[in-house]
Amino acid sequence: MQQQKGPLKKPYLQAVKVYPIAQVKISSDVSGEIVELYVEEGDSVVIGQLLAKINPDVYVSAVERGQAGLNATRSQYAISKAQLESSKSQKEQILAQLENAKIIHDRNIQLKKDGVISQAEFDQSAATLRGLEANLKAAAANIRSAEKSMEAAGFTEKDLQPDLKN
Repeated sequence: MQQQKGPLKKPYLQAVKVYPIAQVKISSDVSGEIVELYVEEGDSVVIGQLLAKINPDVYVSAVERGQAGLNATRSQYAISKAQLESSKSQKEQILAQLENAKIIHDRNIQLKKDGVISQAEFDQSAATLRGLEANLKAAAANIRSAEKSMEAAGFTEKDLQPDLKN
């Protein structure tokens, strides 16, 4: 068959495949239901262009839960700090009472030897002294506990804050 120039005498149909110059896969950082689509297939787009809007309810809820957790942690920190201050004050008060109880008990040792006080009075001063010593140990334990609670709340807050910034 010889080639000729000019219009075709009969239509020539042939199936062909068209391939794009480049293919780009698009994905988002988060998954969710698309509620608005801003482009259609075949549209040209540029870097940073908003292509779609994802239903934000799930993510807003997650941020609100995270914020509530952070607020609870801050509250726990404040409570622990108040407990620490209270425990320190209590310890100081117990130390003052203990000092007074030691003086009284030391005096009662001599008074008991001299027969001036009864065994019951002597036993009472000894029991008071032992009770205050136990209270002092409990106050020290309360201080350590409050310090650990503050420390734990501080770590939790540091853990939560980066999650809420995203």
